[in-house]
Amino acid sequence: MLTPALAEALRHSRRDRGEVLPYTSTSRLYRRFARLAERAGIEGGAAGRGVHALRHSSATRTYEQTGDLGQARQHLGHASISTTQRYAKGNLSRVAATLASWT
Repeated sequence: MLTPALAEALRHSRRDRGEVLPYTSTSRLYRRFARLAERAGIEGGAAGRGVHALRHSSATRTYEQTGDLGQARQHLGHASISTTQRYAKGNLSRVAATLASWT
């Protein structure tokens, strides 16, 4: 699923068929991501770690905003929720605040 802002940014892409980064091989994916990162002004090795890091970031953000690991799983397209658990990191400050409110 795409955010409205991302969908608008990809609207004019010849390759956009509903997928953010359609690819047939890992090397093609990284090359395409590198070009997109360069166009967006992102520097510092984003192509080498960016695609995977984006999935982790997206999973974590979805989980933090919804509180529902199932929605994060659905967003990433994982077959198993255990895979999503490895991607979505909990917010330790939220856990600490929750525990502090316990009496």
